[in-house]
Amino acid sequence: MKNGYLCEEQEKCLCNIALNEVPLYIFWKDQDLIFRGCNDNFAKFLGLKSPNDIIGKTDFDLVDKESAEHFREIDKMVIKTKKAVKNITEPSGDYQKNQIWMNVNKFPLIKNNKVVGIVGTFEDVTEKKDLEGKLSKSEDKYKNLIEFTNTSYVIMNKKLKIIEVNNNFVDLMEAKSKKEIIGRNLRSWVSSKRMSSFDAAFKCLVKNNKHINDLEVLLVNEKGNKAYISVNGYLTQNGNTKIFCLISDISMRKMMQQAEFIKNQKQKDRIKHNIMEIQNQLRDLQK
Repeated sequence: MKNGYLCEEQEKCLCNIALNEVPLYIFWKDQDLIFRGCNDNFAKFLGLKSPNDIIGKTDFDLVDKESAEHFREIDKMVIKTKKAVKNITEPSGDYQKNQIWMNVNKFPLIKNNKVVGIVGTFEDVTEKKDLEGKLSKSEDKYKNLIEFTNTSYVIMNKKLKIIEVNNNFVDLMEAKSKKEIIGRNLRSWVSSKRMSSFDAAFKCLVKNNKHINDLEVLLVNEKGNKAYISVNGYLTQNGNTKIFCLISDISMRKMMQQAEFIKNQKQKDRIKHNIMEIQNQLRDLQK
C-alpha cells in the first residue's frame, strides 16, 4: 500500500475475499449473455471445479432449456431497460437436483452509457421459505378454528388497511360481502369519541410491538348502527409484517352495563327525592 492506496495485487486479493466470503452466489455475463466469471459459491452450486470453468459458457450449457430461457429473458430485460431487477424469489435446483428457493438480483454493467454486461446475485432462502410455509399453515388452522366461534378477526397492514377478514366481522359490520370491507382502513368505522385511544394503542403496537389487550372501541357500521367491540391485537412476522386482531362484540354487555347504570342512577334519584321530602316535612313540623 502506497500513500493510502492499494496496489493492483492487493485490490485483486480484496476483491476475491469480498466475492468468496459473502454468503451469496455471484456471477457476471457479457452483453451476449456469455458467462465471464463467478465466485466460488456459484461454481460449487453448479458442480464446477472452479470459477474459471464457467467462462465462455451460456445458461444452456449449465441448466435445462426451460430454465435457461427463463434466466435469459430476465437478463435481456435488464440490458434493454438498463435497470436492475431485484428480489425475485423463485424455485431452482443445484447440480445434484436439490430443490431450493432463491432470491435473485440482477444489475446492468454500464460503460459510456452502454450496457456491456450484467452482474447477478442470488441467496438461498429455502429455510426462510419453509418457515413461512409452516407459519402460513399454522395461521390458516388458527383462522379456521376462529370461524367456528363467535369471534371476528381482521388482518391488516401496518397502515391499518384491511387485507383479510372472516364472515363474523362482515356480519358485525352489516356489510354485504368481504369485498366491501377488504382494502378499507379499520379506522374509518371508529367513533370519534374513541379515536384517540384507538390511535394510541395501534401506534404503540406498530412502533413498540406492544400487544393490544381488551381495547374497547365503538364502531359505526355500514348501516350506521353502533357496535361496541373488544380488540386484542398483535404483530405477525409471516413474510411481511401484518397486524392480526381478534374482535369480540361486547354490545350486549355494554347495553347491560348502561341499563345497570341507569337503574342505579334512578335509584339514587329516588333516594335523593325521598330525603328531600323528609327534610321538607321536618321543616313543616318545626314551623
